[in-house]
Amino acid sequence: MRAVVHGGLRRILRSPDRLALRRNIPMEEPTPAPSEPAPMPEEKKTKKWLPLVAILVVVILVAAAGAVLLLGGGQQPVQVLDRVEVTPATATLSVGALGASFTAVARESGGAEITGVTVGWSVSPTAGATMSATSGRTISVRVYSGTTFTLTASVTHGGVTRTDTAAVTVAPYANSLDLAAPGSVVSRTDFTATVSVLNQFGSAFSGYSGTVTLQSTDKGAGTVMPAAYTFDGTVSSADFTIRLGTPGRTWTVYANDTANSSLAASVDVAVTNQNPVAQFSFLATGDNVDFDAAASADPDGTIASYAWDFDDGNTGTGQTPSHSYALAGAYNVALTVTDNLGGTGSITKSVAVNVGPTASFEAYPSGLDVVVDASGSSDSDGAIATYAWAWDDGSPVSSGVNVSHSYAAAGTYNITLTVTDNSGATDSAYRLVTAKAPPVAVLAIRAGLLPNELIANASGSSDPDGVVVSFNVDWGDGNVTSGVPFVNETSHIYFLDGNYTITLTVYDNDGFSDSTSTVRCVGLLCGSQPVAVLDYAPQPAVAMEPVTFDGSGSYDLNPARTIVQYDFEFGDGTNATTNETTPWAVHFYAVYGTYRVNLTVWNDLGQSNTTSMDVTVLSRPLASFTYSVAVLDVSVDGSASSDLDGSIVNYTWDWGDGAITYGVTSSHTYASAADFDVTLFVTDNDGLVGTSMLTVSLGTSSLDYTFYDFFNVPWGEWWDMRTPVYGDLPVGAECFSPSGVLNGFCTPSDPGIPDVASYPYVNWYPSAAGTPPPSDPLLYAPYRFDVVGTNISGFDMGEPVFIPDCDDLAWSSRVSGGGLPPDWGDWTCPTDLPASGGATDFEVFLQYLTIDREVIIATGAAPDDCPDLTGSNDGFIIESYFNLTMDYTASRRLFGVAGDPATWWGDNTRAGCGPAGKFDAKSGNLEKAYNWWLLVLGNGPHDVFSSFEYPYQGFFTDITWSVNVVGGQNYTSISVHHGAWGLEVLFSRLSYYGRTNYSDAILTAAEPQGWWDMELAWFEDLSMSGNLTETSMNFTLSSVMQYHFQELALPGTDGLWNTPDDEPIWTWSPILTDYIYSTGAHVYSELDPYEGIEYFHTTPGSVRYATNYIFDYVPRIWKITARQSWTFLLPSADAGWHYPNDNPPGTAAADYVQTDAPITYSYSTPVGLGTWDSGNRRLVIVGPINFPNPPMMGIYPLESRPIFVFRRA
Repeated sequence: MRAVVHGGLRRILRSPDRLALRRNIPMEEPTPAPSEPAPMPEEKKTKKWLPLVAILVVVILVAAAGAVLLLGGGQQPVQVLDRVEVTPATATLSVGALGASFTAVARESGGAEITGVTVGWSVSPTAGATMSATSGRTISVRVYSGTTFTLTASVTHGGVTRTDTAAVTVAPYANSLDLAAPGSVVSRTDFTATVSVLNQFGSAFSGYSGTVTLQSTDKGAGTVMPAAYTFDGTVSSADFTIRLGTPGRTWTVYANDTANSSLAASVDVAVTNQNPVAQFSFLATGDNVDFDAAASADPDGTIASYAWDFDDGNTGTGQTPSHSYALAGAYNVALTVTDNLGGTGSITKSVAVNVGPTASFEAYPSGLDVVVDASGSSDSDGAIATYAWAWDDGSPVSSGVNVSHSYAAAGTYNITLTVTDNSGATDSAYRLVTAKAPPVAVLAIRAGLLPNELIANASGSSDPDGVVVSFNVDWGDGNVTSGVPFVNETSHIYFLDGNYTITLTVYDNDGFSDSTSTVRCVGLLCGSQPVAVLDYAPQPAVAMEPVTFDGSGSYDLNPARTIVQYDFEFGDGTNATTNETTPWAVHFYAVYGTYRVNLTVWNDLGQSNTTSMDVTVLSRPLASFTYSVAVLDVSVDGSASSDLDGSIVNYTWDWGDGAITYGVTSSHTYASAADFDVTLFVTDNDGLVGTSMLTVSLGTSSLDYTFYDFFNVPWGEWWDMRTPVYGDLPVGAECFSPSGVLNGFCTPSDPGIPDVASYPYVNWYPSAAGTPPPSDPLLYAPYRFDVVGTNISGFDMGEPVFIPDCDDLAWSSRVSGGGLPPDWGDWTCPTDLPASGGATDFEVFLQYLTIDREVIIATGAAPDDCPDLTGSNDGFIIESYFNLTMDYTASRRLFGVAGDPATWWGDNTRAGCGPAGKFDAKSGNLEKAYNWWLLVLGNGPHDVFSSFEYPYQGFFTDITWSVNVVGGQNYTSISVHHGAWGLEVLFSRLSYYGRTNYSDAILTAAEPQGWWDMELAWFEDLSMSGNLTETSMNFTLSSVMQYHFQELALPGTDGLWNTPDDEPIWTWSPILTDYIYSTGAHVYSELDPYEGIEYFHTTPGSVRYATNYIFDYVPRIWKITARQSWTFLLPSADAGWHYPNDNPPGTAAADYVQTDAPITYSYSTPVGLGTWDSGNRRLVIVGPINFPNPPMMGIYPLESRPIFVFRRA
């Protein structure tokens, strides 16, 4: 019975009603959550009700026990609901599909399932999902939108309710991409492709979020694929601008989700050929016309053939044909070019053909004089404009129809007449003339055997171009006798004593004559007395040219006596010429002036006589000129000419083609491209003439370099700033510059050494390759160089190279995932950019940043409100200005300007000078894009690291602009103000590599395509100005160059190195700019091929002097082409020399012993390059130069070529 009672009690206690009573919790209220604890009754209320609760429990237990006794033990136990379990707990459902079933199971606390319960279902949120039922143990759910839902099952059993939930995740829509594009497009022409996002039903879907990129199987040049586009869940499609570059094929364009490779689409696009563009120039010379179609181009391929119709029934082929017309007139010449795919392009131009003039003249020589008459010359279709006479004797060219000329010496001369008509055509005629020289009379007198008899001897007489056929002697007393050369002498007896003037006249075979006279004494009263007679030639005498003094006219009054000795004193302090038995002496005067010259003659009796005369020595004017070339136009400037003892009164220019002009400056347009010798004749106030000749090389393109101011560029403050880090030191001084001392970058401490460097400037540089660097220095001297470039190809409006165009900005903005500020995104170009047209003038300025300049730009008002660079300025920050003046078409092509230019520039730039970073409030979209373009180039395809030992880093970029309307045309002027580390290296790489780039050239060994055929980055004070046209660039550039003009040494007379007689030399040769090997992060270096290879090191004072040494430079071969020239102007002041004997190996920079002495040109390697003009201290090299390569290792030279060597004068 007890057991039954106990079992019944357990059943009672487990029933929900009873359990509720035990807990004193109402059934209809759920238990509060832990975060919301149920309120506890007040203490006094608890105490009050405790007795009642206890009584109630006892009553309930007694009643329950009674009930058990009454009911008996056959009833089933009551199940108490503990929890509900929904399975599965999570599920991922596809949109629209009937998902997996969900089941709710009620369980006791022990885990047994409770059946027969009622289950209620709900889903939240209610929108976007439906259930198959709201009750029942198992249901299914369908979802239509959204991302996640909560499914709740609620079970009530025995008065107890329990719930459980399941998480429903909506699977990504079964989207697909659709790519639509034209089936056929023209190569290298923009077209639009549309990417659409579709749902699983094939309808447009705007809820997609993801990034789509487009690619093409066309990887050729000219292909431009767009930037990636990110769908943000609000649009269903996007348009992409594409340009495919390779015609004649069908290419596939792909669209892909960057995160889901299965989400892709493709379309085939046939690319048709873009026809070539025909263009040509011509040069008409008389009836001959030279044509040049080099300007023709094929935008997407190559030109295969050229077909010419000369409009006179004749045709031609080839890129540069020549054609001669039979008749003058205007001809419509047509050129048709065909590209590699058969496309054609044509152009027609009118060509005016001029029938050239006919040169003809008569010459009338008379002795050394000749008169010429060109009146017989003619021009059938115009008039003769100029007549130019070349006399074949080195004298200046003359002009005029009727001209006379006097030759200095007899001979046969080929006179050339060149006539030029009013259309510029020329013709020449030639005629040989013989200039006849008169004879030279030489008289010798001696005493005869009879009293008062004198004998006159004419045997010393001569005729330079013939023979003396007769002579006569006038004895001075009214008697004349004659003779013939083979007799040679005649005699005469005087009847009266006295002094007589005897005159000899000789006649040559041409009928010309010459006379000479002398005085003799006859009779018993005549004693012996020598008479000194002095003459000299030329008159006037010229400094540094031979002067011949002539005492042959001296004689003795007594014909029986002879002159046996001639003593000359020249009056300039030099040694006299004494004891001479011949009557002539040659002397050179170093300086112009007037000199008293004495001649003393001695007869055979020891008697003497002296005569004196003042000799005026003049200074010949020095002709010197420079020139600039613009295609066929040459401008010359002779203002550097000088005259030490007077003034220049005439400048005459002989252009080498028959043309003559006058003036200090002049210009000339040649009719054809060739090499011409331009000669300047300067005439001073004394009538002396000086000449200078230079060869100009003309063509459609030209590059002329001038190197000057060697040793004569004062160091800037930045050199002192670099010393603590890079080790450069001035030779002969403690510090480089006064401002370096003033700003505390260098503090002089040795009173025995000058504080700052002075002329001649020489830099001691510790080689980057050495260990330790101070022991193996290199010695350099600075210089300036100028460049004039005309019609330089590879730099044009289509691809400026050193300034970006819109495509460059767009390309660079997409590099490295964009890298641009999120406030505006990638740079984009309008789809309607013009493919041609426009012109741009430019100016470029580069200079290292000084402290004073740094303060100005950091503390000034806009635009000089740049970031404070204190702490960053190590002497290698370049401040630059790139100034452009563009017409509207050019501004569109270069920067993508659209609409009103003033509005566009205002929208894309911001006032102030900022770092152009992502969130820089001072920088607009364009400033950020421009800065990023430089960063991408400097750290990407033109990686500056191996030349700079640091990545490219920009510090500030600011663009100011103005728009002006001139003649109805918009012109925009902008100034890009940019400061950076590494800009000088980037600029040198762009100038050297051109349309190729540094990394590609290293990988493929392709030849660079820039205008500068060496690459050395260390510019200072660079200024460049010019213009960009559709096909080329014209510019002038001036800059200081460092780390290039180098001092080395050669063995002395014994031929051995490291001996006391070794001699220093200065050398110039082309090199490249990298000087460290590549690294893991910077995988390119021009120096890499030379790793492990050595060269012979000869820097005076280096510890490695006259030993092999690892390469610390990259040699370069520079073979200048036709229409290019180099001019080296050496200083007249002393250069700095460091003799190896004075500077033994290991000499410190402060201890170098410098010898100041003049410098001159010595030789070139290979030998024989150029022309050295010692008077003007000028070395000129005119292209083309084609010389053998130096020693090579594969394709890499082991020495530079050419090498120019300069030695101590």
